[in-house]
Amino acid sequence: MEPMDELTKHFSRFRSGFVLSKAILEDYCEVVAKIEGKTPEEIKERINTKALAIDKEIRAKDKAQELS
Repeated sequence: MEPMDELTKHFSRFRSGFVLSKAILEDYCEVVAKIEGKTPEEIKERINTKALAIDKEIRAKDKAQELS
């Protein structure tokens, strides 16, 4: 198998996972927005804020492990 074919195969899996995650997020935002009486954008912003906080925490832990 050619290297580009292998890369294309892996990228295709990544894209499929991304697309599925995005669809789930959008559906979740719409449902929760109705339950909480908010807009889907408010829910998505809350999720993005939490995701950034989790990413920051994981990066800090990774950096601490690299230094030890």
